[in-house]
Amino acid sequence: MKIKISIARKILGTAALIIAAAFTLFSLYNDSQQRASIKKDLDNYIQEMGASTASGIQDWLSGKILRIEGLAEDLAESPEKSSISEKIKRRTLQSNFLYTYVGDRNGNFDQEPWEEMPSGYDPRIRPWYVSATQAGQTILTEPYLDSNIGKLVITIATPLLQKNGQLWG
Repeated sequence: MKIKISIARKILGTAALIIAAAFTLFSLYNDSQQRASIKKDLDNYIQEMGASTASGIQDWLSGKILRIEGLAEDLAESPEKSSISEKIKRRTLQSNFLYTYVGDRNGNFDQEPWEEMPSGYDPRIRPWYVSATQAGQTILTEPYLDSNIGKLVITIATPLLQKNGQLWG
């Protein structure tokens, strides 16, 4: 038994398939365009947030670097042991840094807040001391795990120069 389909129904069925295919293709095209647009917007947002965050960190670090360089200038004016201890105990330093410390060319080491260092501790062989003295300017260390507190830290180190330009710490 054959079912006869009229030409009108064939045309209607074909038109319905064409419309369904067109709608499907349009939906896929629209979806791909939306995905591309969302990805572009997200990439731009991430770039802007990254730049903003980097700028904020740079400003934050710049302030800390200036405090350390100011301390170095103060210490260069009066490098006596009593003066060093007094200057590194300043509240502005204590509130901005976990530790403030000075190592001199004779191997002496002052730190605030004070913690007992291992026997034979020599600041002159520490990476922060060596890097700052070799660079002849303020340096930032790579992040490292601090053995005292067990957290990731960086050190800002600057060479301490006497008025005649000679290194003393």
